[in-house]
Amino acid sequence: MIRYKQIIILFLINLLFILTVSSEEVQVEDNKIIVSGFVINKNSEEGIQANIIVKSALDFEVIQKISSFDLSGSYTCKLLIGRYYFIIEKKGYEYYNVLIDLNNLKTIRIQKDIYLVPLKDIEETREKEQINITTNESSTNN
Repeated sequence: MIRYKQIIILFLINLLFILTVSSEEVQVEDNKIIVSGFVINKNSEEGIQANIIVKSALDFEVIQKISSFDLSGSYTCKLLIGRYYFIIEKKGYEYYNVLIDLNNLKTIRIQKDIYLVPLKDIEETREKEQINITTNESSTNN
């Protein structure tokens, strides 16, 4: 009786594997890739809700407009094989865009995390750089 249970369990595991592989093959045949990831505050590493515009790299046509979720910053989209610009906009953060190439992939799913820099941090860095430049100019004049 135990032997039959083992055979049935192995059969079910194989069946589950076959169903999983066949569903992935359907997606590959559709030439669609799932792109997912997180939009993250670079300093705090917390998720950010942001708007993401996906444009074709060939003609800059808008393909999709999506948003990441509030707390986690997670996003997901399904795209045809090709090259795309992901343009991320969030008030209070530096503008960000990235080229994502979905050609010649050996997988149907990729993860792309996006780190946004708060504008206040950029302004603070520029102020420090300006102070350093001013200090260095004063030192050389003396």
